[in-house]
Amino acid sequence: METGKENYIKAEMAYLKKFGNDSLDRVLLCDPVNITDEELQETADILEKAIREEQPLEQIEPEIWSQMVF
Repeated sequence: METGKENYIKAEMAYLKKFGNDSLDRVLLCDPVNITDEELQETADILEKAIREEQPLEQIEPEIWSQMVF
């Protein structure tokens, strides 16, 4: 059985292949600091759904992204 991390990596690679290498540049999918395996699986599910439905995730506008503090 694959872990959430393994599923996420596969889903991310498939997503980037379908929508382009920069398609996740300004997308917030999860809190990367304290992420659990379950949250990684949920994030993989989001990416897989976007691929199935052929709808890329909306990116944050560059003007807003540049003002965000991480």
